[in-house]
Order: sequence, then structure tokens, then C-alpha cells
Amino acid sequence: MPQIVISHGDARAIVDLPIEQSGSVPTELAATDRPLWIGLSGGIGAGKSTVTATWEKMGATIADADEIGRELMQPGTESLAAVVQRFGEQIAPGGVLDRAGLAKIVFSNEDALADLNALMHPRIRARALEILQSAKPGGLGVYDAAILIEAKMTNMVDAVAIVVADEEQRVERLVSIRGMSEDDARRRIANQMSDEQRRPHASIVLENHGTIADLEAVAREVYTLLIGQR
Repeated sequence: MPQIVISHGDARAIVDLPIEQSGSVPTELAATDRPLWIGLSGGIGAGKSTVTATWEKMGATIADADEIGRELMQPGTESLAAVVQRFGEQIAPGGVLDRAGLAKIVFSNEDALADLNALMHPRIRARALEILQSAKPGGLGVYDAAILIEAKMTNMVDAVAIVVADEEQRVERLVSIRGMSEDDARRRIANQMSDEQRRPHASIVLENHGTIADLEAVAREVYTLLIGQR
């Protein structure tokens, strides 16, 4: 399979070509009525948000799993009621989700995390599909989901792109930019799928070992390449 390597500074992308529309994505839209749908994944602190923001500026329609999750868990929603029923009223004092409290529970208990995922993934997937189907030809439809692969949602997209980075770089970013403790950063990384486990699922790998500007430059070239294929 031919590959294209795009480099800028200490960031690069490896793209397996061709990237084509899949007939197995869950839509009745004709190929001519939709752009490529790309699933974007990557571990915490790898730089996925930078790629998403860059592609959105270039015209991509973004279905962001985190944003969808926040939307679905607003006060009074069916999703919040289901989560409260499972985890107790203490995670939503006054009817408002205590995100930090819920995260503390699920990131230290595999069964609790599995239960939360079982409640939320189908709802998030359905809303993401609505957004992807709104994407117009000429750009990209991007499903930004950190656990795209673990949640077995790769069948929703034509191809998977991942953003990878060394663990020490990710820890440094999480501590300096997000204000996490080093222990918390390492624990969150350890609870996620590794880059090595993600790579076999990806047709596009963006290696983020440099500056934000390096990654943005590579992301722009990847976007242009994908648009040019159509």
C-alpha cells in the first residue's frame, strides 16, 4: 500500500493511500452527497484537539464526542437521569452533573467506567452520526473521539486518523497546560489504549513530537491531501 509522509519540524504524518469512502458506514446518503468521514482519535495530551481545531478552520464538520457528551448530560436530560440512577444523586447535586466527581469514580473503577460507557456510547454515537450526515461535500466529516477504537466505533467512518506522542511529552503537556498533577496525568494515560494498540487501526498517523505550530502545519497538509483525493 503506497504511503505519503508529510513532515514539518518535529511533527510528521504517515498516510496510507488511497483513503476512500466505505460502503459499510451507517448512512443512506449517496457517495456524492457526503465527504469523507474521518475518525480522529488519540490519547490524552497527544494533540488531538489541535488537529480537530485546525481541520475545523479549514472547513471540516466536527462531531466531537466530548462536546456531545456534555450536551447530552445537561440538567433535565434523559441521559443525566440514567447516569444518576446508576451512580447516585451525589454525582449531580442540584441536578447539575459533578463531572470531576464522576470522573473520580469511573477512572478508578473499571466496572463503573464500563457501566458509564454502556449508558452513553449509544447516545453519543447516534448524535455524532446526525452531525456527520450534515457535512457537505467539499470538506471532511470528522468524528473526534478519544476512545473511537476501544468503543468499536470505527465502522462509523471511512478511515481512522490517530495523533500520537511520547508519554513524557504528554505528561509534560498535561501538567503545564491543563494543570494536572504528574500522578494524575500518568494514571489517565495508563487507563487508555496505547499508541501501539491504536496504530493497526489507523490509515493516518500524526506524530506530534514538536511544537503546536509543527502539528498544525502537518494537519493542514493532511487535510489538503484528503480533500484533493476527492
